[in-house]
Amino acid sequence: PKARVTAVQESDPVSSAARVMVEKRLTRLPVLRMDRVVGYLTRADILRAARAIEDIWARRPLTDEQITHLAQQTILRCPHLEHRDFHVQTRHGVVRTSGIIGSTASIQHLNELMLGLPGVKAVEHGLLVEGLLR
Repeated sequence: PKARVTAVQESDPVSSAARVMVEKRLTRLPVLRMDRVVGYLTRADILRAARAIEDIWARRPLTDEQITHLAQQTILRCPHLEHRDFHVQTRHGVVRTSGIIGSTASIQHLNELMLGLPGVKAVEHGLLVEGLLR
């Protein structure tokens, strides 16, 4: 039998990878793209990412327009997040999403992604789940 390897997807947020590394007490974590290893994430990488995020937060706040653009780009980089008729708006740091999404698990993943973005204070969803539309 094949051994099960703990890994993260390339599109997963750094916070998820950090959580896995802490929970599993790992010093390195494989990063996958379509079930192929494309690199390894180390604890040093996590610390560098945390410092970069702190630097971003220390600078002037992002505008709602910048947050919306960053949110849209983040969603586009997640091929496993199935969605259609999808819209993102931001007002006073609150990201509002609407449209149709593939599953309730995708909503949770989307929420984690959005809350990990700089300048996002909260997330509100007006999403419909594809399987529940029938």
